[in-house]
Amino acid sequence: MPIKSKSTQKTVSQVVNDLIAHMRKTGGAEEYLNMQERIFKRFLAFASENRLLNANFCLSMVERYLRERGVPSLDILATPNTMCRKIQVAMRKVVDFHRDGYLIRRRRNAAQLQVPEIFESIHQQYIRYRIDEKEIGPRTMRLSVRETAKFLAVLAECGLLSVSQIKPEHIDIYFRRSATLAPVSIAVKAYNIREFFRYLIMKEMISPNLLAVIPHVRHVRRARLPDVWPPDAVEKLLATIDRHSPLGKRDYAICILIAQLGMRVGDVCELRFENVDWNKGTIRIVQQKTKTPLEIPLTEEVGKAMIDYLKHGRPQTDSRHIFVLHNAPFTPFGANANLHHIIDKYRRNAGITLPKGCRRGFHSLRHTVATRLHEAEVPIHVIASLLGHSSVEATRHYAKVNIELLRKAALEWKEDDHE
Repeated sequence: MPIKSKSTQKTVSQVVNDLIAHMRKTGGAEEYLNMQERIFKRFLAFASENRLLNANFCLSMVERYLRERGVPSLDILATPNTMCRKIQVAMRKVVDFHRDGYLIRRRRNAAQLQVPEIFESIHQQYIRYRIDEKEIGPRTMRLSVRETAKFLAVLAECGLLSVSQIKPEHIDIYFRRSATLAPVSIAVKAYNIREFFRYLIMKEMISPNLLAVIPHVRHVRRARLPDVWPPDAVEKLLATIDRHSPLGKRDYAICILIAQLGMRVGDVCELRFENVDWNKGTIRIVQQKTKTPLEIPLTEEVGKAMIDYLKHGRPQTDSRHIFVLHNAPFTPFGANANLHHIIDKYRRNAGITLPKGCRRGFHSLRHTVATRLHEAEVPIHVIASLLGHSSVEATRHYAKVNIELLRKAALEWKEDDHE
């Protein structure tokens, strides 16, 4: 069904000026907005010179403007990072805004995940198998989708027409291109290709002998220390957020959910109204990563932040997700959203400097919550329950940075040894 235009009777001037106002309202980098606005105003100048400023907007005006500027049609993408591409992007916004009345954020790097057409069917079948049969969440599937797509692209480069033609030399070519990566990155690649091969073996498409060709990289999964923020850094981060603006109310509620309750960012993005029991003061979810139920006590501070956002910050939308994008049409965050731009923005504004090598995303706040609880001598099984760990062994990882408790344990061990 074709999309019905919401602004068919608007003039060129109205469409462009409304678009500029819309982009300013929804926000973005000032430099980028200024650049886009300059392009829009050149288009208005073109319309004025041709006495089209007060004419009803139509696509043919845009195409005429592009031709006179020597820019390819919107259907033919220009070379990236050129002025032609920037003009195309800006004019595509004008067309989309005239048609829909709002702008939709487009996914970046979609072309990088393009699977060769001859392998697209088997790739989709594998993804469905992992999600439906193995119950792997979409967020967890992100790496698997990317690595298998890259591997299939290599097969296409080598002229293969079917996965049944895979030979050891094709696997060698793929991993030789990753030789300069860190061992952990190669280990992740090997794991994902190995899982893909197991599926192909199950479907009797390749020989089981090919599994042995995939390199085995020695990598101790928990050799890395948890990423823990310095004392008071989390409080500084939260204090920086402007809680008077709708966007600030949303970001504060998201940050405090993770900083106090240790929720995974994917579970926060997927949080719905039905997951919160306000009477009992709990949050009940099925974790995206483990597919296991989790019940978390809702602290007073977190509850107040969520209520403030829902009453005074959240835009009107039919979505059942609590947290949504603040640009029309106010949809939920994407399945693979890590919200790194949110935490990075406020960390920089707060002037927080993290130790070298410490990760800076929301998962580091989850690490910090667990470590601080461990330092406060909260029982390990209580921390495991709060974080939704299936085993306390996963939670013991956070004892690695609890230096004081380690010293105390070592002292007690020495005293026992001398008795």
